[in-house]
Amino acid sequence: MKLTPGPHVARILIAVGIATIGAGNSPADNSGHTTEVVLTSDVVWQPLNPARGDKAPKAGTL
Repeated sequence: MKLTPGPHVARILIAVGIATIGAGNSPADNSGHTTEVVLTSDVVWQPLNPARGDKAPKAGTL
């Protein structure tokens, strides 16, 4: 008899994945780290490669 995984196996794997992700976001897991929200108006944009002038991609300094 050949056993093939059915759709229930995928549902179980998805449930385990969601539970694992949710466990990492719990408030009790805070190790002294803080999160700060920065407005886009407060971001200082600088070219990544100044030698390219206006064609250089920009990077935000927070």
